[in-house]
Amino acid sequence: MLKYLKHSEIDLALWDNCVRNSAQQMLYAYSGYLEISTSGNWDAIVEMQAGKYVSVFPLPFKKMLGEPFVYQPFHSQQLGLFTTSESRETTVNTFLAKIPKQFRKVYLQLNTQNTFEVGPLPTGFLSVPRVTFHLNLAYEYSVLKESFSTNVKRNIKKAKKEKYEVATTENLPDLIKLYRQTRGKELKDVKDRHYALFEKQYAFLLQNSLAQLSEIRQNGELIAGALFLKQPGKLVFLFSAASETGKQHGAMPFLISRIIKQYAGTSTIFDFEGSSIPNLARFYSSFGAKPVTYLSVSRNNLPWYLKLLIK
Repeated sequence: MLKYLKHSEIDLALWDNCVRNSAQQMLYAYSGYLEISTSGNWDAIVEMQAGKYVSVFPLPFKKMLGEPFVYQPFHSQQLGLFTTSESRETTVNTFLAKIPKQFRKVYLQLNTQNTFEVGPLPTGFLSVPRVTFHLNLAYEYSVLKESFSTNVKRNIKKAKKEKYEVATTENLPDLIKLYRQTRGKELKDVKDRHYALFEKQYAFLLQNSLAQLSEIRQNGELIAGALFLKQPGKLVFLFSAASETGKQHGAMPFLISRIIKQYAGTSTIFDFEGSSIPNLARFYSSFGAKPVTYLSVSRNNLPWYLKLLIK
């Protein structure tokens, strides 16, 4: 039986147990991360059996101009449907159909395992394919590096000649500062509040031993760094930055290759988390990663004048 639950009605222990036992298990769907990412503003569609949650579908929401709408939270690339062996409702369309009409605007990104479990979309919903890149780390590093592009191999060789100081750290503020000085300057939609939220998310990740932050310095100066999320069976490339010096001397390919080497030979999928941007797609595929499709689903029943104001 599917039931729409308001946030106050959700049993967080039952929720996390369901996510933990789901085939699609994903850190972004755990209640602790959702609480921080949405400031506690999330409802859900839940399949219940014998007092247990056996399928869950989170609905993060926020309000603008008094209008509540469902959205994809910052630094939560995929959500969607999470099912267990006890689930009877296993297609996304039945959950979408249960989203209350009060949410006239809906935008959600499903997880990769939902891609072929969507079913006919309810009236008013559209889906758009998106892509991420996965690299299977089950092989020895000597095998994995054979799939690296010539350019990646050249950059790694170049980086090895530098006097790099490579370390695992917890210094996210320095990495954010580097990002804001480089690629962040081009992203007008990323505001101070997003960086503040990111620091809260990172604190949660650290507290639960779910993050690994690696950095490269040269003469004490940070020139590249990356944050990886650790969850069973998956390592997620969440956030990174590199200075112009780092880019010129292969720092990021070198750092990524070290992480691949660290987890090589394990039952881990390296998820690059994107991208539809051609340059990034080429960079991720240059490590031998393969494109994997996931879907975004949306519905917009707002009147025309609100469509202009609520993007």
